[in-house]
Amino acid sequence: MKKKLMICIVIFSCFVFLKAEETLFESKLREMALAEGVSSDSIYKFIENWNNFSEYNEESNFQVLYNQINDTLTAPYVLFTPQNYNPKKKTPLLIYLHGAVSRQKFPENPIRMAKSNPFVPYSEKMGWFILFPLGKVPYTWWNTAGIRNLQEQIIATKKKFNIDDDRVYATGFSDGGSGSFYLGLNKPDNYASFYPLNGFISVGSIVTNKPIYLQNLKNRSYYAINTELDQLYPAALMKPLMQIAIDAGANLLYKEYNAIGHEFSYAADEIPIIIKNMEDNPRNIFQPTLYWESWNPKFGKCDWLEIIEIDSTKISKDWQKEYYYELPNTRITFGFYIDRDYKKNGIKVDRISEGECTAREMGLKAEDILIKMNNQPVNKNSDLSRLKQNISRGDSVTLTVKRNDKDVKLYGQLPDTTYYDAFLYNKASGAIKARYCANEFNIYSSQVKKFALYFHPNMINFDNKVVVNLNDKKIFEQKISKDKKFIVNNFLKYFDRSALWVKKLIFEVN
Repeated sequence: MKKKLMICIVIFSCFVFLKAEETLFESKLREMALAEGVSSDSIYKFIENWNNFSEYNEESNFQVLYNQINDTLTAPYVLFTPQNYNPKKKTPLLIYLHGAVSRQKFPENPIRMAKSNPFVPYSEKMGWFILFPLGKVPYTWWNTAGIRNLQEQIIATKKKFNIDDDRVYATGFSDGGSGSFYLGLNKPDNYASFYPLNGFISVGSIVTNKPIYLQNLKNRSYYAINTELDQLYPAALMKPLMQIAIDAGANLLYKEYNAIGHEFSYAADEIPIIIKNMEDNPRNIFQPTLYWESWNPKFGKCDWLEIIEIDSTKISKDWQKEYYYELPNTRITFGFYIDRDYKKNGIKVDRISEGECTAREMGLKAEDILIKMNNQPVNKNSDLSRLKQNISRGDSVTLTVKRNDKDVKLYGQLPDTTYYDAFLYNKASGAIKARYCANEFNIYSSQVKKFALYFHPNMINFDNKVVVNLNDKKIFEQKISKDKKFIVNNFLKYFDRSALWVKKLIFEVN
């Protein structure tokens, strides 16, 4: 008896299971993984065909849920469940990323925010889920912690509901639009297509001071929109970057609206088009050609290809291109964060931005209440935004604040227009061009030391040999078999019933 128990413990240690509360799905999968005589094909078919999800019995279609980030912090998010949800039917999931993620606190009243979202009526009609993640510093749409938080929320949703893995779409407005671009450029695996609205492709890169690679946009479909009068990300600045992205091979449709500022007032016109575009662009993880470039192995995977290790000592190939474009910094910013909990007249300063900025040079301090700009009253943030339209870089400016119940006038000058690179290349990166046809994989690498290929029954015939050619030299030719342990571990890591990889091979570039 002790011997059998020891064998079970050893076998179980080979499988990595999530620490979250175990679902019926996971419980049955663990039983199969531990059972003698259960084949890799049986495990594969069990996962692929699982359809025993619970009915939705909550009173409201909107739920505030929480993801445990660490021992002391939980991140809230809102999930909208359609009224006609059928647990026996795979259902699309829309991820909506909100703006203003530089705040210090998660947004207040997330249910109200979700209910007012213009995508909700369409999702109700279509019978789609919407996931509303909530972001704040440092859990934004473009840092590692924020991306992991988002991924864990998607996994939690897939565990509970019958989500169509190939119809998970990402969109968002302002920072949410910028975040949609960043996910596609760095971590696209979960998503079918991306819909950045009034965002800016460079934001995540500029904020994190980390590079992005335009050729990565080849692997998914993008539909982006900007507006003419947007003070933050005007169409005139975005259009040349979109043209460069298209030249780099991006699968991108770009559209503009005139006479509209930083607002989603075009929602009624565009959302039906966006929804139709989503329906026409499900995820295809088996596309026969891939290009992927990364500076960080955490962002090294795209579908069946993964860059595991970079070798910066190698000379880059001509096709690993860098795209340069200088953008003028004409934004009127003082360099302070707003206390969004302050509800009285004026704008309360939460904190001053780090480094050199106009606010610091003028002597603005945390707890100051801004009441005038250039002697014009400022009662709320929209007043300040309106007044900024009348000034330019290099202009002199005055701010009147209440400090210790006294009016204090501060004098300063906005910096002159500066220029910055739209696309950063400040980290060594590796890139791979890959293609497969009839069990033969042709890989071309640039500054890569180690990479992996993932295999699926929809891609290859396991009765035939797999051939891998690296930089025009054959490095592998043999039959491969499905790996039971890998199937279970990889599935439990991502909870993706469609991207159900059954084998992973790792190769070194000599």
